[in-house]
Amino acid sequence: LASQIERRGYHSSAVLLPDGRILSAGDTGAQGGGNTMEIFSPPYLAAPQPTITDAPSQVANGGTFTITTPDTTSRAVLMAPGAATHTVDFTARNIPLATTAGAGMITATAPSANVAAPGYYMLFLVDSSGTPSVASWVHIG
Repeated sequence: LASQIERRGYHSSAVLLPDGRILSAGDTGAQGGGNTMEIFSPPYLAAPQPTITDAPSQVANGGTFTITTPDTTSRAVLMAPGAATHTVDFTARNIPLATTAGAGMITATAPSANVAAPGYYMLFLVDSSGTPSVASWVHIG
């Protein structure tokens, strides 16, 4: 993959953006003073992204919901919003959803509160090549 343009050493962080890109930020040196940000576009974003045309804004833990899409993908995942500091994001994880594909829609089941604590998540559709959609925000719980 491409290297970052600037060195980010002290208090660096990187978070996933809702469009699938990565925001990298931090200080350029150990002595401070060179705060920079950079947006990285992974190579998989060069392909057409799946599309979410409709999804609910809130779903109960364990609840079933429908995602409308014109695409043939059947994989849906949740990602918690980024909360990175000192190069670590303790909330970053991919939560795959149980899904059933239908004509122009996907039926998904939200995880239990033991798997996904109540809060906001980015809902992505992911195609067979690993390309994510632009996220739709959903509150789980």
